[in-house]
Amino acid sequence: MGIQEGKKIVKSKHLKRAGIILASVSGAALVIILMFAIFKTGSSGGFTIRIDTLSEKNHVTMSNSPDGKSTTLLNAEPVRNMFTTTAKTVEDEFLSTFTIDNIGGAHNMEDTVSGRNGYKAALMYTVFLTNIGSEVQRLWYELQIDRYVEPTNGAKDLFEYARMIVQTSEGLESLTNEANTQYFARHNNEELGTTEGADDDREAISTHTKTSDTLGNTIRESTYSGMSNDKFCTNFNEDEGNNILFSHYVDIKPNSVLRFTFVMYLEGEDPDCYGKQPEDSVLLMSLNFGSK
Repeated sequence: MGIQEGKKIVKSKHLKRAGIILASVSGAALVIILMFAIFKTGSSGGFTIRIDTLSEKNHVTMSNSPDGKSTTLLNAEPVRNMFTTTAKTVEDEFLSTFTIDNIGGAHNMEDTVSGRNGYKAALMYTVFLTNIGSEVQRLWYELQIDRYVEPTNGAKDLFEYARMIVQTSEGLESLTNEANTQYFARHNNEELGTTEGADDDREAISTHTKTSDTLGNTIRESTYSGMSNDKFCTNFNEDEGNNILFSHYVDIKPNSVLRFTFVMYLEGEDPDCYGKQPEDSVLLMSLNFGSK
């Protein structure tokens, strides 16, 4: 399904087309995540795995490392057992562990809390996008839900407190060189506005409090922004029948390399994460790059 065509399912009631049954893991969110990346041509209306064709048309290559061999398909190691964590924990691990030299490819973050040996805190995958042409190239990306199984024990839908992060940086000097970090999440269910506006239904990235606006309305105030320029997440797409969680683009300068890092985790400071611990939930995702 392509960048232009794919608008099928996001809300969990539309995501039950899965047939995977796994053993229960009590006390954890049992999540299997498959993530891969492919390109599509700018004119065919479908996906292609022929990077040479795309290179000729759009002058973009993709690799697991800044100077690695270009490819059209990358597969990440799945996450089989995931506990909730927080944005700060994920970001602290990111900043303390990775450099531009070791971040390429799949790096699923370990859960370091005592008693959680073998569990993951986050899925992370990094690719390097190289523009070998002489003009700026705009490359679209979208996160697609390919399969979802709700928790079998009546626990809350994982999408209520899942967080997706996209971070990009330019050049190969460091991870922070012209870095841009954006969080994505499902809209807030409390029907309360934020400090950004009474009608703002975006979710806080992580920790937050409640306060009042000038009219006396109860609103939410986000107290954590971390590496993001915004304290609130960008809403998932939730059109009826839509399976594209979000779609956006990056511009790659001529003869330059753009680092693209994707992270998925379950936010423990989201009020929707409380209650039953989910069992037997399955989530399959794909990250697709392409030109319109």
